[in-house]
Order: sequence, then structure tokens, then C-alpha cells
Amino acid sequence: MDPVASFSGLSSGLDTKELVARLIAVERRPLARLEAQVKDLRTRRAAWVSYRDALQKLRDAAAALSGGTALARTTASVQGTAPGGAPVLSAAGGTGATPGTYAVQVNRLATAGTIRTRAFTSATAALGLSGDFTINGQTVTIAATDSLDAIRDRINALNTGATPTRVSATVIDTGNGFVLSARAADTGAAAFEAVDGTGSVLSDVAALGATVTDGVDAEFVVDGVTVTRASNSVGDVIPGVTLSLLTAAPRTPVQVTVGRDTEAARAAAQAFVTAYNEFIDFVARQAPVSNAATQPPLARETMLASDQRRFVGALQGALGTNPEGVRRLGEVGITIERSGKLALDAGALDAALATDPAALRALLADRVGAVEAAAAEQVRGVTGTIAQRLKSLDERVARLETRVEEGDARLELRRRALTRRFVTMESALAQLNNLTSAVGAQLARLAAGGS
Repeated sequence: MDPVASFSGLSSGLDTKELVARLIAVERRPLARLEAQVKDLRTRRAAWVSYRDALQKLRDAAAALSGGTALARTTASVQGTAPGGAPVLSAAGGTGATPGTYAVQVNRLATAGTIRTRAFTSATAALGLSGDFTINGQTVTIAATDSLDAIRDRINALNTGATPTRVSATVIDTGNGFVLSARAADTGAAAFEAVDGTGSVLSDVAALGATVTDGVDAEFVVDGVTVTRASNSVGDVIPGVTLSLLTAAPRTPVQVTVGRDTEAARAAAQAFVTAYNEFIDFVARQAPVSNAATQPPLARETMLASDQRRFVGALQGALGTNPEGVRRLGEVGITIERSGKLALDAGALDAALATDPAALRALLADRVGAVEAAAAEQVRGVTGTIAQRLKSLDERVARLETRVEEGDARLELRRRALTRRFVTMESALAQLNNLTSAVGAQLARLAAGGS
């Protein structure tokens, strides 16, 4: 235990521990001021982080709107079913599809090739067969000791490595025997080929007695043009639209309608408006407050107002390359209100998208793109303005914290030195008190003897 960690003023009558604490507290006042500076710097740093987050959100929303992807999205719907009411196909709109109506008739679905053997009484007993056959160009060799399970494993072993067959096998317990079944992973005529080999072990009824079913391509008709594809998911016939073929209905065409996805465009525009307005709200909260004891953390930072002016300039500017069409954001429903915030007229945006989508994309790419570029410049990696501010604040905090730590270390040494002095003083007073008591007692005895 530290001999100076605890003591009391029994001899002096002073609360020496409290006295030392008060002396140290007085000497620590400069360090307390440094700690207050650290707290202030941390508050400012947190505010800069919040500002960076607001700019990043604005940058991302501006990129989503100015990039044109949201405006190029489409929807696709299907009208009509197969005679029994089953859906013939489903359709999904993508990016860049041309709005219109298409007649689609599904004559045949694509199927995967299969192998199915005759039934055997056991899946694990040796079959006594020997020979080979090929699946998608790779040879399956069968030995007399192989069981149905072993043949399954040989087929699956070929579906690995750099050139897998993409054919997998399983053994099915039908209740009346065990059947080896193999199926191609992909549909279409070219995805599966099984060829018997030595001993006709695959097809001979006395051997595996397998039925081989070739895969077939899907066949469908789009606006009178017959098309075949290996898959039932087709994305390259109607540009920008993915068709999923579900039911063959050779004499029942259905109607696929492709339209612009106005909801996606609205959502992107609203996200931009919201992000911009949140930025405006943040800047307003950091504005200097007159006659206030404390100011917002970034009240003295001119960068916020400067950024706002740049954004306003971009939003109010005109597109100079389209003199005949829309040139300002206000014409397509994005306006700046007196409060400085943006407002969105969804109807005007829908109308612009329907009337001249290319002109709308050009306008947003130019004006909203300028906002994106300005915001991106401020939040760019380690070279952006805000990153440099944060780095500077972190360095200042680190220096101040080091000074506080060093100061506290010196004060601890000072506290120990003061404590030792008071301990020494208390010890000396105790000895003096003892000596005084002894002298007093001796004098009392002498006085008593003289009487």
C-alpha cells in the first residue's frame, strides 16, 4: 500500500487530505480548460460527421436521379391465360425497354434431359454389369461390382471440376424398387446428351434398361415471329423485358404491355428532394444565433453557406443544349420554395417523362448532376474538404489529450510530494506533542516532590 495514499491531521488538527486535494484542484484548472477544449472539438467533429452524412445522402440521391436509370425503368404486365386459367407467362420490365404492346404465344416449354433406369430390388447390391456410356461427352464406366448407388456416385463425380457435366443423379425408392434418375441442370436440346457405349449397358433392358429423354428448346411466337430458346426465362427477345414462360398454350396468345415505370421515377425524384431538404435543415440548425451564450458547433464555418449557394445555383440554372425543350427543373416539377427547400410536383414529372423522356434525362443529368458533383467533391475520400477538417480536428484532440495526460502525471507527482510533506509535518508535530507531554509530566512530578 502506498504510504502516502491515506493520512489524517491527528496532530495538527488539519484535514490535510482535503487540503492537498484543494491545492491540486487549483493547480489543475489549466488542464480542465484543455479538457473543455477537447469536448468542444469533439462536438464540432460530430457536427462535421453529421454534415458529411447529409452530403453523402444528397450525393447518392442526386446520382440515382441524374444517372437516368430510374427514368429508364419500365413495367410489364400480361393479359390473358391458358384455356384452363393457368398463367401462360409472366413479364418483368427492366431498363431501356420501349413502351408498347406485344402478342406472345407459347407453343412449347423448354425441358431438361433425363435418364431413368428400370427398377432394381436393391440400391446397394452389386448389379454384375460392365460397360460404359457417356453423359455430355464424359464417360461413365461401370464395373460388375457396382451397385445402383455406386453408379449414381460415378455420374455425380463427373459433375465437378473445371468441366462439369451439369448432370446430377439420385436413387429413388419407388416402393416397388429402386430407380436411378439423372437430370440435366439446364434446359434445352443442347444441354444434355447421353450416348450408350460398350455392352449397351445403358439401354439394354437386361442391363440398366434406361429411358433417355432429350431436352427440348422452348418455342414461342412474338408478334408473328417464331422464336426458340434453350431456357424458359427469356430476356433477349423484347429488349429490356424478361419473359418467364410458364404454360404451353399453342393457340392462345396473350398480350404483354410495356410501360414506363413512373413510380420509380417519382421515388428517385422524391428521394433527391428529401435529401436536399434535410441538408437545408442541417445548415439552418448551424446558423449563428444572436444574443446567445452558446452557438451551434459549425456556426462560424462559411463552407456550409457556400455549399448551399453552389447547390442553389445548379438547381436554378438552365440546360443550354435544349433550346426547344425543357431547360429548367421547375418545368418538370422540381422547384425551390421561399424557405429554400425543394418541392416536387409528381404530376409535372410524370408529364415530362411521358412527353420527352430523353429531354428529361438530359436536364436531370446536367442540373442534378451538378449537385452530385459538388457534394461528391466535399466528401471525397481522404482528399475531400470534410475529410481534411476531420483529420485536423483529430490531430488537435490528440495533442490536447496528450497535454492533459502529461499534466495529470505531473500533478500526481505533485500530490505525492505534498502528501509526504504533510506526513512529515504530522510526524514532527506528534513527536513535539509527545515531548511536551513528557516535560509536563516531569515538571508535575518535581513540583509534587518539592511540596
